[in-house]
Amino acid sequence: MRPDRDIQNDVEAELRWVPDVDESDLSVHVADGVVTLRGVVPHFLDRFHAENAARRVIGCAGVVNDIHVRRKLGESPTDGQIARAAIDALASDMPDIANAVQVVVSDGHVKLEGTVDGQWQAARIESTVRAIKGVTVVANLIRIRPHAAPADVRQRIEAAFRRSAEVDAAKIRVEAREDTIFLSGIVHSLHEKGEAERTAWSAPGVVGVVNALTVVP
Repeated sequence: MRPDRDIQNDVEAELRWVPDVDESDLSVHVADGVVTLRGVVPHFLDRFHAENAARRVIGCAGVVNDIHVRRKLGESPTDGQIARAAIDALASDMPDIANAVQVVVSDGHVKLEGTVDGQWQAARIESTVRAIKGVTVVANLIRIRPHAAPADVRQRIEAAFRRSAEVDAAKIRVEAREDTIFLSGIVHSLHEKGEAERTAWSAPGVVGVVNALTVVP
């Protein structure tokens, strides 16, 4: 295991390196490989980028994101404007399923509800809304519509792992039980763990992923 101080130094360097993050009001603390981020940022997307920066650092076993979004009085759109912008963005980005999603906004907090066919759609909807100016929190309550997974779903996921430059396929075990995928084995970073889960969710028919991968730098 890498020393906590080395991980902290690398996370701080990564935050300075990433152009999407203003790290001037952020602090980093590391204990037993778990990174805690604290501070304030002007937009919800900044909070998301800061967490992703920490996840990419080797040795990071987990992230506690205690960053708060501080909306400047008079500069942020109203809840009605946020809702309208989110609805318009979804209609433009995903017109085929936009009508299946309900957007509820309260004090900058956005709640997404509805039912879609795949996790990738739910994730893309959240990503689209996350970028809307004025959003401070996104609660993604979108459900995945159950349907039969193909019989060879495990082989499809394993093949996707082998194609990926970000996942060590040889150290990941994949098990399919009906429409749920179970991942176990070893990865070298929290980022790799997340990529493995994202890949498993992309398989057709999957409505659940249990990610039991262990991070070993």
